[in-house]
Amino acid sequence: MLAGINEFISNLTALPSCVWDPSTRIEPPAKIPSQDFRRSTKKALEENQKLVEEAIAGHDDEDPQLKRTGR
Repeated sequence: MLAGINEFISNLTALPSCVWDPSTRIEPPAKIPSQDFRRSTKKALEENQKLVEEAIAGHDDEDPQLKRTGR
């Protein structure tokens, strides 16, 4: 999550809220960021989610004192 936020911030163009003139042209970025980082991150997140789900499923019946009451 932090990597995504950092990537967003590094590619962000902030405009002042009330001083901006609509006729002003915003120049495009000099370099378009690569999409490979996003693809590899998405794959890693999917794999991590599978591992988390497996770990959670394995811990359901280990400790009877920690039984969920639904409250």
